[in-house]
Amino acid sequence: MKLKKIKLANYRQHKDLEVEFSGNIIAVVGGNGKGKSNFLGAIQFALTGEQPGFNKEDLLNWEAAKSGDGGYVDLEFSHNGMECRIQRRIEKPAVTLTVGSEKFSGTKKVAEELALLGIDKDVLRQSVFVRQTEVESVLFDDPRERELAFQKLVGLGDAAKHNKFLTDFLAALAEPKSMADEIERQRKLIEEQKKALGDLETRSAGMDETIKAAGDEDAIRKDIRVLQSRIPLVETVLCRFDDLDSANDNYESVKEKYESHSLFEVVDVTELANKCADLKSRIATAEREHLENKARKNAEAYLSLAKKDLENVPADWEARMEEYQSTQKAVNELRGRSKQLQKLLADAPLGNVCPLCGSTVDHNIKAEIQNELDEVNREVGEKSAWLRNNEKVTEFQRIRDKAESDVKMWETRVKELGPEVGEVDMEWLRRELASATDKLNAANTSNNTAATAKAAMSEALKRVENAESALYAAMDKIPGGRRERGDYGKAGNVMKDRMEVLLAGLSALSDLRKKKAELDGGISQTRSFVEEAEKGLADLERVNAENEVKARKIQVVRDVKDWFSYKNGPRVMSKAVMGMLVDETNKFLGQFGAPFVVTPVEEGMGFRCLFTDGRVVSSPPPEATMLSGGQKIALAVAFRFAVYMMFAGKLGLLSLDEPTAYLDDETIARFADLLGKIRQTAQNLDIQVLISTHETALAPAMDQTITIGE
Repeated sequence: MKLKKIKLANYRQHKDLEVEFSGNIIAVVGGNGKGKSNFLGAIQFALTGEQPGFNKEDLLNWEAAKSGDGGYVDLEFSHNGMECRIQRRIEKPAVTLTVGSEKFSGTKKVAEELALLGIDKDVLRQSVFVRQTEVESVLFDDPRERELAFQKLVGLGDAAKHNKFLTDFLAALAEPKSMADEIERQRKLIEEQKKALGDLETRSAGMDETIKAAGDEDAIRKDIRVLQSRIPLVETVLCRFDDLDSANDNYESVKEKYESHSLFEVVDVTELANKCADLKSRIATAEREHLENKARKNAEAYLSLAKKDLENVPADWEARMEEYQSTQKAVNELRGRSKQLQKLLADAPLGNVCPLCGSTVDHNIKAEIQNELDEVNREVGEKSAWLRNNEKVTEFQRIRDKAESDVKMWETRVKELGPEVGEVDMEWLRRELASATDKLNAANTSNNTAATAKAAMSEALKRVENAESALYAAMDKIPGGRRERGDYGKAGNVMKDRMEVLLAGLSALSDLRKKKAELDGGISQTRSFVEEAEKGLADLERVNAENEVKARKIQVVRDVKDWFSYKNGPRVMSKAVMGMLVDETNKFLGQFGAPFVVTPVEEGMGFRCLFTDGRVVSSPPPEATMLSGGQKIALAVAFRFAVYMMFAGKLGLLSLDEPTAYLDDETIARFADLLGKIRQTAQNLDIQVLISTHETALAPAMDQTITIGE
């Protein structure tokens, strides 16, 4: 991969930055906080969609975020002989990738195409883009931190997280238990139920024989149906004998009740009824005339009162009303004058000095105003008293209008009622009506009694005739002709006895069948129980087999969990990778002209240094943490080249953020010589190495210097 051009818009500190890349070793130079690290992070964001250490929403320039503007990174590069360009938005998940003449859009599709090109996000994060402090931490921090950093470097950084996840996962799992005891118990229960089933089937076969010997149920039911059809006929005949006896008794009783009365003739009550109706009409007419006379007297009285009210209104009421209104107007004007004089009195000066010119007048102004005010108030009082005394004049018009209306209304009412009629003797009419009504009621009662007697005798005879007819009809339904009552009683008793025998036999047969059905139900239930128990046994055996598989899987998870413990698998793999990196690291140390080579420490991560310039060192050799600042940088860069060659050798890109952050001026001067050798190595490997630094003195040793924050 060769970076060619990048353009940033509103990415962190970079509002608008465009840079073209050239050469193999490129310096990104600038002061602290100017955005060197974010410039390198923008390249990683373009390729992966992330800059480690930042949430995506934090990558947009805060001014652009505040104003609602967007931002993007536009990176052009070549890879495996193809021209590529990736454009990625910051504020939303929008990205396009152009490879040659093909264009791909969408986060998922672009990630797939980058993977096909061999540009892997994890490799870029772990082996290509080395963040500040990561250059040295894997080699020179305390042993525990070195080990964790190295595990992260080789892709095992999440081992502790995986270990904890699996630990929690195992803690949440229910330990699968063996079902062997339950399976054995279920098998014994099935055998017992099968034996009980055989016993029930034997009993059922014996009961079939008993039911067969109990008789033919259809024949019994046929005999019962015959008896059920004949017994009601006999019982009906016996009931009809009772009905005839009851009808005869009823006839004798009615005959005895009415034969002692001579009430069988009906009297004509028409004349009495007409007399009562005539008296009621005369009484109603007299009551109406009485009410009309009373209403006429009331109307004449109200007419007289209305005429008196009209006579009481004075003839000169209109003139008096006009005088009243004129006086009321004068009072209002005087009251207005009184208010003016009160204001003048309040504002007038004391004595006889004019308030306008200051000259002296020959009279007392305030006293004169007071005199006039008193005269006005006196006149107001007199006229107000006159108004109160004559206030009734305001009612004269209403009284006159109402009186005229009432006179017309009552005169009309008196005409409607007509002349007064004479009163009749109401008490005599009522006595006559009461006497006629008593006679009419007595005649009606006598007629009703006679009609009732005739109807009762007729009904009693009809009931006897109906009872005889019903008896003969019932007797004719039984073969053999009509017989005496006792014969029917005997025949009924014989049929009832036979019915009891048949019903008892049918009940016994029903009980046998019921017991047989219960027995068959027990057989069916036991058979179903056996079938369900056998299914349950199969389920238990299946669950037991699954539990055995689950137990083996859980053991595998335990083994994997134990492997992810940093002391186990990650440590073993880390040491293996560290051993593989030794030769490659020493090769680059030789190219950089370092006076030492390295070998892995016995425990943990790190290197021991074997000096090649003849100096005498302690035994065992010192660890790399004892090297000088410049030697540490040489080892760190050589190690990073070795890691790059092992994991990302085909990408052609290595980014180192601030490898000189902690060097003094003298060491930095020596580091410039090292950069020349690094530059030569980069050229030999044909890779781009980006190094961010705030040391401008290192610029001459670079192929290109990109200054940030000018």
